[in-house]
Amino acid sequence: MTEKRLSYIDISRGIALILVVFGHLFKLGSNTSRWIFSFHMPIFFIISGYVTNTEKYNCFKDYFIKKLKQLILPYFGVLLFGFIISIIIKDWRSGVLSLNALEQAFYYTQPELFHVGQIWFLVALFNTLIAFYFIDKFITSKIDNKKKLLVIILLIFVALIALGYCLKNPIKLLEFSRLPFKIDLLPMSLFFMLFGKFLKKFLIIDYFISDKIIKLSSMLLFLAINILCGVLINWYVNICDCIYDNIYVYIIAALTGSLFIINLSSILYNFKPLKFYGKNSLFMFSIHSMLLYLSEVCLSNIYDKDINIMVNIPYISCFITGILIMIVLYVITKIKNCIFKFEK
Repeated sequence: MTEKRLSYIDISRGIALILVVFGHLFKLGSNTSRWIFSFHMPIFFIISGYVTNTEKYNCFKDYFIKKLKQLILPYFGVLLFGFIISIIIKDWRSGVLSLNALEQAFYYTQPELFHVGQIWFLVALFNTLIAFYFIDKFITSKIDNKKKLLVIILLIFVALIALGYCLKNPIKLLEFSRLPFKIDLLPMSLFFMLFGKFLKKFLIIDYFISDKIIKLSSMLLFLAINILCGVLINWYVNICDCIYDNIYVYIIAALTGSLFIINLSSILYNFKPLKFYGKNSLFMFSIHSMLLYLSEVCLSNIYDKDINIMVNIPYISCFITGILIMIVLYVITKIKNCIFKFEK
C-alpha cells in the first residue's frame, strides 16, 4: 500500500503538470481553461501538505535550509537561464534589460520578461512551507485527540479563508499593486497545504481509494461538483494573481477537482511515464514557460501572424503544441538527470 500511495501521489503531480502546460495554451476564459485553472495549482499545494513531514527535521534551521536549497536556489538558477536565453533572442533583449524585469524578478517574483514567469510557484511554495512548518510542528502534530484537532483545523481554515478574502483584491502599497514575494496568496496556498495534511491525518484519501465502487462513484461526484463550481458558476480564477471570483465556490471547485485527480491517479498508479513527470514536476514546471514562449515564436512563423499563448492559438494547435512541449520536457529532464546523476 505504501508503494501504491507514493505512486499515485507522483502520478497526481504528473497529471497536474500536464494540465498546467495545456492550461497555459488554451484561450483564457474558455471552458477548458476555466476547468483547468479551477484546481491545477491548488492540487500542488494539497499534495505538498500530504507528503511534507516536519517531524523528520531536528530543528527549523535544518528545514529552512533544505527548502531554501530545493526552491529558492533553483529560482535563481532558472532566472539566470531565462536571462541568458532572453539576451540571445533579439526581440526579447530590450525587455529583459528593463527596470520592469528587475521588479518582476525581485519583487513580484514572476519574471515574465525573463520568459520564465511560472517560477513564481517556487517562491510561493517556499513561503507556504515555512508557514506550514510552524502550524504543523506546534499544532497539528502535537494534538492526539482527533475531535479537538478537527475543531482546531476547521478554525484555522476559517481564519485563512477570511484572510484570503481580504487579500484577494490588488493591494496598493506605495507604487506596487501586490505584496512582495507572492505573500498575498499565502492564506489560500496555506489553506490548501493544510487540507493536504488534513487528508493524511484523517486517512480520507485511503477511504476514497480503498474500494472500487467508492472510488468510481466519488470520482464522478467530485468531477460533477468541480465542473458545476469551476466552469458553470465561477468565472476566471488564478491563485497566482489572487483572483478567486467567488472565493467559496473557488475553494469547493479546487478541492473537488484535486480529489478527482487523486482518485484518478490511484487507478493509473502503474503508468510509468506519468510517474516520471510527477517525480520531476518541479523542474519541468520551472522551465516550461520558456518552451511556451518559444512555441509562440514558432506558431507565429507558421501562421504568418502574431500568435499569443492563452489568447489566439487555434484549438488544434493547443493540443499539438502541448504534446510537443511535454515530449521536450521529458527529453530535457532525462538529459539533466543523466548529467547530474539525478535519475529518479
